[in-house]
Amino acid sequence: MLDKYRCQTEAAEAMVAEAERLFSGDGVKQASAMLASHMMSNAIAQLHGVPAAKERRTALRHRLVDVQARIPDEMSVYSHQWGH
Repeated sequence: MLDKYRCQTEAAEAMVAEAERLFSGDGVKQASAMLASHMMSNAIAQLHGVPAAKERRTALRHRLVDVQARIPDEMSVYSHQWGH
């Protein structure tokens, strides 16, 4: 069981690192809070059931809220005229 938890934790931390990379725009053309939020959510889910990961999940949830707060900045309004 210990190997399972170790693998889950390593996978989650890899997702967190990718989320932070996406959020900062490091190595990508443009930062993406939406993609980063998705990755961070997956990381939190990956830690589900891992003993002693409660504090880390809580910290990641707080970070997720911070990242999600930037999503509206990425959204644009598009309009299209419907008619004959």
